[in-house]
Amino acid sequence: MIFLAQFCQITFVPVSFPVGSYPISIAVSDFNLDLKLDVIVANSGDNTVTVLLGNGVNNITKRIDFPTHRNPRAIAVFDFNLDNNPDFVVTSSTNNSVTLLLGNGIDNLIGQRSFPTGTNPQSVAVGDFNRDSKPDFVVANTGDNTITVILGNGVNSLIGIANFPTGINPRSVVVEDFDRDNNSDFVVVNSGDNDVTVLIGDGVDTIIKQQNFSTGLSPQSVALGDFNHDNNPDIIVVNSGDNTMTVLLMNGVDAIIGQKTFPTGANPQAVAVTNFNLDGKLDSVIANYDDNTVTMLIGNGIDKIIQNQTYPTGTNPCSIAVGDFNSDGRMDFVVANYGSNSVNMFLNMCH
Repeated sequence: MIFLAQFCQITFVPVSFPVGSYPISIAVSDFNLDLKLDVIVANSGDNTVTVLLGNGVNNITKRIDFPTHRNPRAIAVFDFNLDNNPDFVVTSSTNNSVTLLLGNGIDNLIGQRSFPTGTNPQSVAVGDFNRDSKPDFVVANTGDNTITVILGNGVNSLIGIANFPTGINPRSVVVEDFDRDNNSDFVVVNSGDNDVTVLIGDGVDTIIKQQNFSTGLSPQSVALGDFNHDNNPDIIVVNSGDNTMTVLLMNGVDAIIGQKTFPTGANPQAVAVTNFNLDGKLDSVIANYDDNTVTMLIGNGIDKIIQNQTYPTGTNPCSIAVGDFNSDGRMDFVVANYGSNSVNMFLNMCH
């Protein structure tokens, strides 16, 4: 048990659930529209997506498995065809494609489409890049050092596709409006260059500016949040080469005003951010692949970590996502364990 300032005592109750073979990416959504959060996992070993329907407390009511293309690597959830039902998109590193799976709002799929990407796609994120109010997605391709931007038509197809160069070995991509011009921008982690690339979009179909910022060694995953409470999105990166988390404090345009480094566990592979201890300040949770743990870093809302705690997981945790799974107003998190074919759900007992 940890005492965190005057806000709450925070403990987590872990629950474990089996999934497919070698789960590698995890996301959360209300897949069946019952107002209870569900878990979606991409399984690279058996080429499936597992959906775990939650009961809104601490258990699963149903498990569903859907086939995908070979070697799925990353998953993102959104309503692609604007029917108010969650869909998901999965990258396939073997097929050099992304597969769109359209949900029916209950517990099944109503369609599946695939689109080409660059070589060896690893990560996928969603946004409206051309400001037509229709969801688009962006993919990071490690094989040819590019991102692929796919513009959707709001039904089940695309209206455009474009590739843009990144650094070496892009591993993770996220979307944000960094320069406050109401156009989507991208942040890409370049594992081979030990940096991140910020690509500023024009709100139509191209990139108008590109900036690189140094990180730790071999960055693997990126998340965004307002770490220092200045109303500007900051960049949070985990680095597997030196077992650290790098925080890049942004100026709300396209430059950094500070950089902080904090220790993690061994071989961190994924990071997610939220406010766990109810103090209104951003915290981070990190999946440490080599020591089978997650590290929780509690922030002070300025530029420091005030608590660093570790919790055991299954074998080789590699992906992490946050959400309120038991509907108690406290943020929980889930972890995909690559080596034990399971997910751990950590329920927040902060009080």
